[in-house]
Amino acid sequence: MCPAYRNAACGECANKTRCLGCCRAKAVDENGAPDPMGRDRNACRFFLSGYYDRARKVLESLGFGA
Repeated sequence: MCPAYRNAACGECANKTRCLGCCRAKAVDENGAPDPMGRDRNACRFFLSGYYDRARKVLESLGFGA
């Protein structure tokens, strides 16, 4: 099962189908405990702060993507 569906924070996130739980190693490191299903806080920041949408727009303006 995808990590994005295994913890409450990710399971309720609107970006879970984009992020898919992101990096498991970073989640373990950032949480300070061996929790491979924990949140990857950098991925949360990337998606929740709008960076994903901004990056997608720039790439589309350059002819990349659909």
